[in-house]
Amino acid sequence: MKRKTKRKLTPVELAQRKQKGMIRNIFNNLGFYRIKGVEGKKFVYRERTTELDDIYVLENVIVLVEYTTTNKVKEHLTKKNLIYGLINEDHEAFIQFLLDNNIYDNLVEQYNTLIKPSFRSLSQLNVRILYCSKEDIPYEYSSSIKKVCYFDYPIAYYFKYLTASLKFSARTEFLRFLSIPPERFSRNILEDTSIQEKMKAYVIPEVKTFFNDGYKVVTFYMSPEAIIKRAYVLRHEGWEDKNSAEFYQRMADPGRISKIRRFLAQEERVFVNNIIVTLSEKDISFTTLEDEPIQIDQKGKAKGSVVEDKISVVKMTIADKSNIIGIIDGQHRVYAYHEDNDILESKIARLRKQQNLLVTGILFPENEDIRERRKFEAKLFREINVAQVKIPTKLQQELEMMVNPFSSISIGKEIIIGLNQAGALEKKLELYSFEEHKVKTSSIVSFGLRPLIKYSEGDDTLFSVWNNVRKLDLLQAQEKKDYGIRDEYITFCIEALRPLFSAVKNNLDVEDWNIYSPKNKRGLLTITFINGILNMLRCIIQYKKKLYSFEEYDKMLANLRTFDFRKYKTSHYRLMGEDLYKKFMLN
Repeated sequence: MKRKTKRKLTPVELAQRKQKGMIRNIFNNLGFYRIKGVEGKKFVYRERTTELDDIYVLENVIVLVEYTTTNKVKEHLTKKNLIYGLINEDHEAFIQFLLDNNIYDNLVEQYNTLIKPSFRSLSQLNVRILYCSKEDIPYEYSSSIKKVCYFDYPIAYYFKYLTASLKFSARTEFLRFLSIPPERFSRNILEDTSIQEKMKAYVIPEVKTFFNDGYKVVTFYMSPEAIIKRAYVLRHEGWEDKNSAEFYQRMADPGRISKIRRFLAQEERVFVNNIIVTLSEKDISFTTLEDEPIQIDQKGKAKGSVVEDKISVVKMTIADKSNIIGIIDGQHRVYAYHEDNDILESKIARLRKQQNLLVTGILFPENEDIRERRKFEAKLFREINVAQVKIPTKLQQELEMMVNPFSSISIGKEIIIGLNQAGALEKKLELYSFEEHKVKTSSIVSFGLRPLIKYSEGDDTLFSVWNNVRKLDLLQAQEKKDYGIRDEYITFCIEALRPLFSAVKNNLDVEDWNIYSPKNKRGLLTITFINGILNMLRCIIQYKKKLYSFEEYDKMLANLRTFDFRKYKTSHYRLMGEDLYKKFMLN
């Protein structure tokens, strides 16, 4: 009998399968149960015909999932807006509708066996809509449709690697992403299961550490379970601000975590080196050994029995909250104790509770600016890691943004973020290591933007044509911690570059404005191309002493299609910029 030829999937179908597989794997790693028979089944809810792609259940959490790979996000979201509004208007009514009408047999079965025995009221459930998009979702769309958790690719990839490393212990962060507070999850909603951690601690004052005024150092012991429950890691590719470089720490390495986990199960003893963390001053309190309260003011100065110039032994209490212990170094040693369903879990579960890790924490004064905190953390991270491993150039630039936020590298990174958000270069520039088919940006920042935006000297810089009465304040901005003038300069640079790149795009063929690759040799977008345009702008500023509007650039570049961009290789962008200027800008 002749076998049927298997139909070849289209690129769209392949993208859909890849997306769906990744999301389902994330939920599986988190320990969610996927309701069977959901996909493709239409139903009518309040006179609106609709369907769901997936439903996931974890204790009293129900997640309704929508998958989409369309690049027409606005139209797709607009179509979904009505049904999302009806669901969010009354979660209990919607779940009751699904159960009463037996829309999904498996949901009724799992509700009766997994949920109802513990959570007898629908009001105890947490229902969330998760919109999983292959494309980035512009803020203007996501902000207009409320009560939807937007899971576009940067966020999905973040949780892909996080859940692969931490398995069930990544639930805390995922639930926080879903805006489900700890007190609403699982048994916490039925009874107060919070446990404040109380321990003896050593407080080391600034005179002993030479840290900034108010920066206390605290050392103490804490169980891995208690740390994991409260911990977060300032990772380079996090979800809280996709376009921010504040999340700089390396993603947890699953291989390294597994190796440490096997060691723990075999040897059943802790590593002796300490964990470096930051602490939230709002969630830490101190007393003397005699239980007398110790007050610490907003500047980090202690009042009471603690002597400011000596090491003090105190009692410390840490609240039972998520996301209040930031791990700077030692995340692999901590997360090797994560909750899992592997063969080692029976041993690790006991060690997670019984063992204690030595922790060194930096307690910031309450009034310290968040950017100064991030700056300190990044500097500390770099000091710890620079001798251990070679830090990639891209990560070095992320660290530079925090350690030296007023440098041209830092400002250049933020300009890249801005150019990638809107305009001709929207979604063309690589911001995340997992992104494919985008232009890498490290060399653009270092060799294209850096000489163009420097503000210390030069007549070929954007700074030289910046018409701002406070521009000279930028020279002393770092010393004065004046982030306002820095942000103004970044905005100016982005707004100065967008018209030029828009005019360049407008005077090339549509096929040219794509990322170059061996499979797409027609595409012009490369590091050399973008740096060449930036160097043309340097020539314009140097010789013309001005910037032009989009209309003016568009007119001058009318014959740009005749220019042979492909003859310029690798680092020849300075020459390309000069040749572009001579051919199109001299008239």
